[in-house]
Amino acid sequence: MEAGGLQEVQEDFVAETGLDFSFLFAIYEGGSGSPATAADCEAYAEYIDSPSFPVFADGEESIANATPLAAQAHPAVCALAPDMTIMSCYTGHGAYADAFDDIKAHAGI
Repeated sequence: MEAGGLQEVQEDFVAETGLDFSFLFAIYEGGSGSPATAADCEAYAEYIDSPSFPVFADGEESIANATPLAAQAHPAVCALAPDMTIMSCYTGHGAYADAFDDIKAHAGI
């Protein structure tokens, strides 16, 4: 799925579950192949129609280093509990659907 479609996916999930949910979107590289910067994030957010979820830079791959994600397969998704603990991580297109199942189970839905 193109990241631009995630806003609608987010809205549908919130409407379905009533959960306070948001994607957090990180980019590792800018268009030049260099580590992502704040300017890259701003440009990418505009490119995907300025979603309500944050788009932030992780040019040093801090997220990959702090999670089970290896930054080798993309897209990569982790589901976080409200206390920010990692419930699960997945890679591949549509991986957010598996994460949604874990989020619903954690919420008792």
